Amino acid sequence: MKKIILWDWDGTLVNSLPYKYEEIWSHVFEGNEEAQNIVRDFIKTPEGKRCNRYGLIAYTLQKTGELSESVEPSEDPIVEKYAALYKEGAANAIPTFGLLPGAQEVLEKLSGEGHHMHLVSGGGSDEDLDQLLTNIGVRKFFNGVFGFGISKAVGTGFGKHDNFLRIAEIEGVSAPEQYVVIGDTPKDKEFAQKIGCDFIGVANQYNEWTPSKDPKVAANLLEVPGLLS
Repeated sequence: MKKIILWDWDGTLVNSLPYKYEEIWSHVFEGNEEAQNIVRDFIKTPEGKRCNRYGLIAYTLQKTGELSESVEPSEDPIVEKYAALYKEGAANAIPTFGLLPGAQEVLEKLSGEGHHMHLVSGGGSDEDLDQLLTNIGVRKFFNGVFGFGISKAVGTGFGKHDNFLRIAEIEGVSAPEQYVVIGDTPKDKEFAQKIGCDFIGVANQYNEWTPSKDPKVAANLLEVPGLLS
């Protein structure tokens, strides 16, 4: 049965996590080691992993005293200034990392088999991600590319489910059994559970998932097609 596949991006298809966990914050908070250390510690926590760039930046600025907790982060010009630096750093760096091993082959295989595929990520706006995929050369494999839209909400969970509703309308299919989410974080798994669809996890050094503990975990991307049911 053909599936509608909802792919995560960072850490699932592209090798961007080391940069986004560490190096990018030297660019965003250049010269401010306190802020760099705060955000690097926070991003590794369960709460931090649920935040997009706006949430991470807002949390950090609140801890350093640059931002009041009563301020709405999405409307604050200070947050927007640092978010622009994040966008600049990601746009320049991520295309140099390339796709994770097996990504190109798997996307070609699944696309050739007739599966509809969409990218659903909290790692950027729709437009930024669309351009990034075009630059890397994989945009052609996806029926749609969905980031956090025009919203600058602190969290990413609402955005992903909202994007699922957009995709269901585009596809004309709402039955959960037609969908599968492929990702590398507990948040991706929660996203699949919220939809009520299957989930395939991709193991990496940050999630420490193993196929021996979960048969729906792929040790690498080349194993993903064999886990589609």
